[in-house]
Amino acid sequence: MIIAIDIDSTIAELDRVWLGRYNQDYHDSLTHFQITKWAIHEFTKPECGTKIYDYLKDRTLYDDIEPYPGALEAVNYFKSHGHRVIFVTSTPPEGAGCKLFWLRKHGFLPEGNTAPDYYECHDKSLIRADLLIDDGFHNISGFPGRTILFDQPWNSDFEWRSRAVSWPEIVLGFEDGRFGIHPTELRRPVQAQAFREILDRMYRTHLDKNADYSPANILGTGWVGLVTRLWDKMARMMNLAGFRLEVINSVYECPLEPKNESVDDTLMDMAVYAIIGLLLRAGKWGR
Repeated sequence: MIIAIDIDSTIAELDRVWLGRYNQDYHDSLTHFQITKWAIHEFTKPECGTKIYDYLKDRTLYDDIEPYPGALEAVNYFKSHGHRVIFVTSTPPEGAGCKLFWLRKHGFLPEGNTAPDYYECHDKSLIRADLLIDDGFHNISGFPGRTILFDQPWNSDFEWRSRAVSWPEIVLGFEDGRFGIHPTELRRPVQAQAFREILDRMYRTHLDKNADYSPANILGTGWVGLVTRLWDKMARMMNLAGFRLEVINSVYECPLEPKNESVDDTLMDMAVYAIIGLLLRAGKWGR
């Protein structure tokens, strides 16, 4: 899988340093737990207000920020199981690149990598990934893939099916399937990804053929035509596999070298026809 991970308040303990600077400058005592909404400026003193976000433009802010306990171990766990981990964050232009150096400093990305898995992106729904781990409910709710909401006071009012309070809990949830990650996806990532790619290729082929001559080809002959097509493919598969076919007192010596469709083509067609059969039985074919 491709696992996209947010940085601020998800793997990086931003609030301790950010609020520390604010409290020092404005003589306040605002704590992490008092921030119950995403709009942090609503909890600052009036003389600060939206100027709280100016701290994020300071390129030294990340010098003192530490990772959350277990975050690096979790990322290494994902990578050791064959998954690709990318880091996706929203940042002001003045702070561009700061978090990349932070990731390298703390071992999340290798030093000197010229093409790191690091992306600065405000709209995370545009990111192509199988899973997003983020503390921002607006990012989680708009993401098209699977998600884990990293628990923080500002998202506690939102009900979400997959929520975790720590990185060790996320790793444990991966292992027991709690977050919708099947154990096979975790332990056999190459197999799982290849299976999904085949399904996607089948779907695209189905759309192309359907535009040419379907659904009339199936509706015209119904189950008889579908079974005939499946038998054609089965006979060809047996032919390619080297079986002897005895049909109506005739014996066919089966050549092993295909002259037209390959073994892969034949298996793909059989799988597609099986799906078409399910759609036909459900009354959804051609609708």
